Amino acid sequence: PMITLLESVFAETGVRPDIVFSGHVHNYQRFKRNYPEGRPVCFIVAGGGGYDELHAVASLEDSRFTNENPLFDDVELESYCDDKHGFLKITLEKTDKGLTLTGNYYPVPHNNTSGNDVIASPEDTFTIEIGK
Repeated sequence: PMITLLESVFAETGVRPDIVFSGHVHNYQRFKRNYPEGRPVCFIVAGGGGYDELHAVASLEDSRFTNENPLFDDVELESYCDDKHGFLKITLEKTDKGLTLTGNYYPVPHNNTSGNDVIASPEDTFTIEIGK
């Protein structure tokens, strides 16, 4: 799996990123992996952009799936959107303390038959201080 590759690169280089972005064709997910000896790392799967079939996130009650895997140790699903297509907007801002990365996942309405413009509100928002 991708996490095995990433973890091996983190271990080999001794460096962990502030955030990891990936894409897929199923939905939007934001995870946080906590490390005992350092800052947590944010993982983003931005996959709600246009594939016609969105896939539901598995519930803990679904017997077809399990979270009993050491790869999931110290991993938290912080946010997800599995029922609306959308897009992820990333903003970087230079501050006196360094860089601030802000992410907003915006859902896109499927049926706007009113003829009026729709103002999107973020489904998820997160902020990360870069390089601290």
